[in-house]
Amino acid sequence: MRLNRRLAPAVYLSVETLSRDASGKLCFGASQQRIDCLIQMRRLPETGMMAHALTHHAADAVVMQRLATYIADFHRHLPRLRPDPDAWRASIESEINRNEHVLLRHAQSLPLDKVRTLCDAQRAILQSQADWFAARIREGHIVEGHGDLRAEHICIAGDITVIDCLEFSRELRTLDGADEIAFLALDCERLQAPALAGVLLQTYFAQSQDEPPAALVHFYQSLRAGVRARIAIRHLDDIACTQPALWTQRTMHWLALAQQHQDCISATIDPPS
Repeated sequence: MRLNRRLAPAVYLSVETLSRDASGKLCFGASQQRIDCLIQMRRLPETGMMAHALTHHAADAVVMQRLATYIADFHRHLPRLRPDPDAWRASIESEINRNEHVLLRHAQSLPLDKVRTLCDAQRAILQSQADWFAARIREGHIVEGHGDLRAEHICIAGDITVIDCLEFSRELRTLDGADEIAFLALDCERLQAPALAGVLLQTYFAQSQDEPPAALVHFYQSLRAGVRARIAIRHLDDIACTQPALWTQRTMHWLALAQQHQDCISATIDPPS
């Protein structure tokens, strides 16, 4: 309730107690036997969700500017966190290693050589550009944010509303603000709206008065695309999975986005003459 009210105060209404009364019937409120606690929420319109709007070409630059300003204001008012730089990079490397480990288990579905090459390139950036990550900590850009800022969690009908943060893990929602907005821009790309992704990033960085290296933003997007690929391919581990081709296709799409942004890093660091 506390965490999600930061970005959706009008949606997360109350905490309700689910109980069992003396007759054994389930009921709300304190009674003989408490079963669970539930969050009462206001229902949001499906057609007002950002994912729906992007899919149906119903979002525009004005919406992206409003959203970017909302997220920038959210980040601006969060406490600054200052993890140890070496430990911070080690946690990012651990995420890369986890992506690689899961993806490499699916030799029959994925191009393993490309997975290894991608993860090696991401780890190399962590080593060669350690000063990027140290500077982000030193300049106060690490915050306890939303942690899962995707289009399906954002309502753009009326006031901007963002739901469903990663409430179960403080570690996962502790991140660079640029990483958080870059992930949302990546989701816009996935939904075939790259121009709007650009508006989102440009407005956010202007509003937050932040100027991260362009290559660092691409690194974050490559990393997050790798995470989404890992999550997608894990559906194949479910014995109840009935659409393996679909999840393999989604994994390949995420891997293509990861490689695309990884390729942009070299072009950004060493621009062609």
